[in-house]
Amino acid sequence: MKAFLTVFWVCLLLSCKSQSVKKTESNPLKNIFELVGKDAEQLLNPSGKYKLYIQKKNENFPSRLVTAAVVDTKTNLVIWKGRFVPGYIKWIGETNLEILDIPGMIKSDQSLSFYKKVIDIDPIKKL
Repeated sequence: MKAFLTVFWVCLLLSCKSQSVKKTESNPLKNIFELVGKDAEQLLNPSGKYKLYIQKKNENFPSRLVTAAVVDTKTNLVIWKGRFVPGYIKWIGETNLEILDIPGMIKSDQSLSFYKKVIDIDPIKKL
C-alpha cells in the first residue's frame, strides 16, 4: 500500500504542468490617451507634479460631454477623472481644479458662477 501511494503521488506531481504567468507591461499613458484621445490638451499644475489631460471638444457636437483626467507625473497613474459639459477646466492651485459645467440653457436667475465647481484632487486628503 505504501508503494502504491508513493507511485500515486509521483504520478500526480509529474502530471501537473507548471504554468508560467506572462507579465504584461501596461503603459498607463496609453490608457489615458484611450480615455481622452491622442490630441488631448495637457496642462501641468504649478509644481509640475500633476498633469491635466482634457479631451478635445467635438465641434460637430458642441454639447457632448468632455472627458478630463489628472495623472501623477512621477507614477503615471490616473488619480482623478471626470466628465463635464464643455465650458472649461483649469488649475486654480496646486491640487484644485475649477470646472465650468454649463448646461444647454442657463436659467435667467442664475449666473455663470452657479455652474462653477472646484474639485480637490489631492489623493492624500481623500484617504
